[in-house]
Amino acid sequence: MFGDYRPRGVWFLCAAVLSLSAISVGTAQKSETGSSDSISPQQVVAGAVPSNLAPDEYVTGVRWTGTGGVTVTVDELIAREAARLSSTATKPVRNKPLLRHFGSKSANPYAPTASQWPAGENTSSNRAAQLFSPVSLGPFFGGVGFGESGFIPPDSNGAVGPTQVMVTANGRFKVLDKTGYVWFLSISDATFFSSVSGGTEISDPHVRYDRLSGRWIISEINVPPGLTSNRIMIAVSSGSTITNASSFTFFAFQHDLVGPTPNLDTGNFADYDTLGVDANALYIGENQFTPQEAFVGTSGYVINKADLLAGTLTVTAFRGLAVGTGTGPFTPQGVDNDDPSSTAGYFIGVDNNVFSQLDISRIVNPGTAPDISGNLTIVVPSTVYPVDQYAQLSLPLIDSTVHTLIAAVI
Repeated sequence: MFGDYRPRGVWFLCAAVLSLSAISVGTAQKSETGSSDSISPQQVVAGAVPSNLAPDEYVTGVRWTGTGGVTVTVDELIAREAARLSSTATKPVRNKPLLRHFGSKSANPYAPTASQWPAGENTSSNRAAQLFSPVSLGPFFGGVGFGESGFIPPDSNGAVGPTQVMVTANGRFKVLDKTGYVWFLSISDATFFSSVSGGTEISDPHVRYDRLSGRWIISEINVPPGLTSNRIMIAVSSGSTITNASSFTFFAFQHDLVGPTPNLDTGNFADYDTLGVDANALYIGENQFTPQEAFVGTSGYVINKADLLAGTLTVTAFRGLAVGTGTGPFTPQGVDNDDPSSTAGYFIGVDNNVFSQLDISRIVNPGTAPDISGNLTIVVPSTVYPVDQYAQLSLPLIDSTVHTLIAAVI
């Protein structure tokens, strides 16, 4: 279990919604040939992103192909869950501490001190109209409770498909209809990912419904003893509606064995996988910690979506998006994009070094030979580390955890 047992809930409501047409990024232009600009061959081969890489410069990643996926029907998953519940064998115990990184960030002198959007419309009368306008609520229902999960924080996530809602949390996944009354699947995440987890505990689920392929996509990490090198796991559904006859195909890769080895991440623990999906790829970011729980940096992985849907795992790793106390995105979020004509992907995160700044990395050629750009930076209204929050009927304060984003959508 975690070493810190305070309830958590506020932070997972936060998201970054981007309108890239409104972002000035200067000269960030890149051809679709896969060539890189002004980068030494050593940097290209290693797949590392140098801290001085400009927004109009690119590093070419090294594609890595893993083993094929393992397909399991929902009926088989339900049978495995029943066997797990009836077994008297010792269940896996959570062995992942709450890994945090509170660096000594500096204030951003260019950050405005107040947020206001649209400009000039944040008047008291407008605020009052927004606060007191009635809001009609549709059906609502419980997701995963503590008794079903058992883990704090729950790392709650959810996604909505054409007819169903999938809720994921540490310890429990559920698929429900949109009234919340019909359960199509309720299963522990340990059972769900048992085909590829290596028998260890798992953590940090993320789920997306990909409208372009009509598939549910879930990611999670495994947690081997001692916080040693771990796996990033992916599940892809057989279709848009989950029934007993449906199936999921499971993939996994050990994060520090992708591409050239050894590398910046060798021997570290990849924590808190994030997930973004677009027409060409999956984008998974994570934070790197040593087995002694010291923060090392952040990395991102571009997974070819066409290959994944065809049963093949093709991954391109980009390492050192941020290193130590240097600049770059902390907890880099893969960005969701439902545009079928999209030709570029993105990672985004709060800056690891200064407050009040978002860092974006652009991925070109995401469906062929991915290249990554230097940071495109956006100054935002003044931010600080979050404070714990009061909650109705709760005596302990809600732990706001760290200064990070939880999801990003274009």
